Amino acid sequence: MYLSCESGPIKTYRYVCRSQADTCLYKNPARLLLLQGIIGARWSIHILESDMRALAPLLAVIVLAAAPIGAIAQTAVDAFRPPAVLPLADESAPRIVGYPALPEPLARGVVIVQFRTENFRVIPVFGKAAAQVSPRVGHLHVTVDDGPATWAHTSEDPIIVVGLPPGPHRVRLELADPTHKILATETVSVTVPDTRSPNATAAPPAHRH
Repeated sequence: MYLSCESGPIKTYRYVCRSQADTCLYKNPARLLLLQGIIGARWSIHILESDMRALAPLLAVIVLAAAPIGAIAQTAVDAFRPPAVLPLADESAPRIVGYPALPEPLARGVVIVQFRTENFRVIPVFGKAAAQVSPRVGHLHVTVDDGPATWAHTSEDPIIVVGLPPGPHRVRLELADPTHKILATETVSVTVPDTRSPNATAAPPAHRH
C-alpha cells in the first residue's frame, strides 16, 4: 500500500506493520479511515495487487452494507416525491367560480364578470388530443339569459358584456374541454341599471301659431 499526492512532487510510502502481533492497516478499516483523514483530500491511498487479495473480504462487506442503505434512502425520497403528471382519472374535479359584476362599469351599463378556475386552465386549444392533456385545459362557454347565442371564451381575462337592456340578467359560465364537453357550470346574476338621465324627457310636440 502506498500514498500519492494529486499535485506537486509525488512521494511514495510503503505501510509496514509495527510488529508481528500488530494488525495490518488493511485489516483494520478504522485505521484506514483515520489515515485518510490525517493525510487530507490531496492525498490518495493506493492498494497494491498483493494487498487487494487480503482486502477483498472487507470490500465485499462494505458493498453489501452500503447497497441496502442506498435503496432505503431512494425509496424514502420517492415516497415523498409527487408524480410529475397525474392521470386524468386521478385529478380533482374542475371547478369555476364567478364573481359579481364590477359595480363601477355596471353603473354605466357595462357588465364585467371576473372568474377563477380550479384544476383547469383556460387556453385556446381544441380537439380530442388536447382533451387528454394533464392538468386539464379547455375554454368557457358563455350564455346570457339562456339565449340561443353562446360564445367561446378562451382566456382568463374577465368576461365583458355590453348592450344589455336595463333589468335583471343571468350570465352562465360553463367549463368545456377541448371537445366542448361541459365539465362545470356557474351562473352570475346581474341587474343592469337604467343609465338614461332622469332629466331627459321627450321633446314636446311643435305648436302651430
